[in-house]
Amino acid sequence: MGTRPCRVFIDGKEVADVFKEFEGVKLTTEPAIEISGASGVTLIAAYAANKPWTGHVPGPNGLPGGYP
Repeated sequence: MGTRPCRVFIDGKEVADVFKEFEGVKLTTEPAIEISGASGVTLIAAYAANKPWTGHVPGPNGLPGGYP
């Protein structure tokens, strides 16, 4: 029994095999991925807890961020 993926929807349709759908997506080996992840975690934690949050978020489409 492997890891169960989260439910993913693309254009309103649920993706049947999430791991297969995204198997070609490769993360960068550069430190930017850790920085983006670290900055995004605080946003998601506040959002999930329905709490106010102030900070910076990763950029769109995997680009460098820092957007207030």
